Amino acid sequence: MASFEFQSLRHCSLGTLALLFNQAFSDYIIKIQLNAQQLKQKMILDRIDLDYSVGASINGQWVGFILSAVGLWESQKTAYNAGTGVLPAYRGNRLTKQMYHWLIPKFKEANISQGLLEVIDTNEVAIHNYKKLGFSITRNLDCMIFKEEKPLKYPIGDQLISKELFDLDWEYIKTFWNFQPSWQNDIEGVKALTASFAYLGVFKNDELVAYAIKDPVKGRIAQFGVQPKHRNQSVGTYLFHSLHLLGNPKQSIINIDQSDEKTINFLKSIGFEYYIGQYEMTCKF
Repeated sequence: MASFEFQSLRHCSLGTLALLFNQAFSDYIIKIQLNAQQLKQKMILDRIDLDYSVGASINGQWVGFILSAVGLWESQKTAYNAGTGVLPAYRGNRLTKQMYHWLIPKFKEANISQGLLEVIDTNEVAIHNYKKLGFSITRNLDCMIFKEEKPLKYPIGDQLISKELFDLDWEYIKTFWNFQPSWQNDIEGVKALTASFAYLGVFKNDELVAYAIKDPVKGRIAQFGVQPKHRNQSVGTYLFHSLHLLGNPKQSIINIDQSDEKTINFLKSIGFEYYIGQYEMTCKF
């Protein structure tokens, strides 16, 4: 087996990291290619900390990496795997295992007690490798996309209005949720990239009855919810009608908890389609 060197990515330039990322994901299940600015945005959204990220090299050439973020998850200090990649020519060397073995002592030293990641549910090799490292599946997550060009129709006369929001009472907003958002979509992730998101509220008689957070350029919806007492009253349909008019109409939502059948069925009823599934996995260090 080849002899690899491992080191923190703290001194790796953004351009070098973007090149390595794209080479590692060149044959991935879904197309992922990021320029330096897009990678920087991902690093902010995921809260990636290069001090706790690792690169693998051989003969001075980068051949693999794990990008880690550090934060609280379910009240525990957690290392989130924001991306693992190995160049195709160097797969089969158990590099993911070796990189985690390099990282875990550093996690423990920083009192990081668990790991968290998401993996595409058809990526059997990666799932097998993560299970051997001690990760287990905690949730099944669905990703959905909306391809329609025309806005949704909604019943007229419900006295609903939508308008931009500039701050949120997060404790109140949590009462709109059916499930805990995944790492990328959680409150800290949204706050980290506030400038890239639009906050939309739906009001009825001056009461906030629904909200959504959307990247108007990419069309990605990070969060949405309807106040429970206002469900089944076309409020959700009006919310997505308004979202369609806000930036990119080709919208997507990642990591919907598969156990939330009501939300998934609602999204299907208004034109969203399933396109890929993921497992959320955790591991105690």
